[in-house]
Amino acid sequence: THRSVMAGGGFVVTTLETFSNELQMLFQNILARDDLSDVRGPNGLLVSEAYALVWLDQETGDVKGRKVRDEFSVVMFAIAIVDLLVAKKISVETQEEKKQDISYMQVLDPAPTGVPALDMVLSTLVAFAAEGKKRSLYDWFRAVGYRSGTDLKCKEITNTVLDTLCEKGILNKISKTTLMITNVTYNTVDPAPNAAVVEGVRRLVFEGAAPETDAFSHILLLFCSANAKTGADFFLKHIFTPEQLSHPNYREKLGILCPSNAEVQKQRQAAEKQAAAE
Repeated sequence: THRSVMAGGGFVVTTLETFSNELQMLFQNILARDDLSDVRGPNGLLVSEAYALVWLDQETGDVKGRKVRDEFSVVMFAIAIVDLLVAKKISVETQEEKKQDISYMQVLDPAPTGVPALDMVLSTLVAFAAEGKKRSLYDWFRAVGYRSGTDLKCKEITNTVLDTLCEKGILNKISKTTLMITNVTYNTVDPAPNAAVVEGVRRLVFEGAAPETDAFSHILLLFCSANAKTGADFFLKHIFTPEQLSHPNYREKLGILCPSNAEVQKQRQAAEKQAAAE
């Protein structure tokens, strides 16, 4: 099914299938790193927690991510997978099938992490594996996005992450009910973690910081950039000022740090060609 979403003032037709493939390719970028143990955010934040902060409108406390179509909020599920990789709870192996790289998850340690949102995802993966089934990352993204064959709901994962940030004293949850409709906002109590997250990503783009030295910021930027392609560009607008977004080097640097699938394939083919020649 095609989905029309706003991007750059116009409509772009995309599909969850296309987006799921984009995310699977993004994981191959992440897994190319030799070590993920250094993926630690400022103030001990997980990648999922940093991403949840980026979902917030810092002035109103409104969780803008809730306005994203359910299919495309699947990014929070994908980021929880990254946090589970860092915690060594799962592994992701990529193998070639029909001339395509397909990635599969394997549970390494089923014991709970103690982090509610991650345990929500981990328990689902453990239960699925216990049934002896096999599902690629691409199929997981589609299943969660379409809520087909799984009870996981991405926005429930996000709400759980936001509640954890409240417990840490970073946010404060406020619920107001008007005419039987409840609106939930999250006011920022401690702005330091969010400021540190934003500053780290800005350093990558504008100060020449190497992605290898700040894997946390680079991975966060990869996911924010991927979601921006669905029209959810408030992720990047939260991180960068209007002046920075219009800077002549912004798009060029973003393209280098967050290459498209086509560019990744092109680079890989060039590397394979060179290796064969040697």
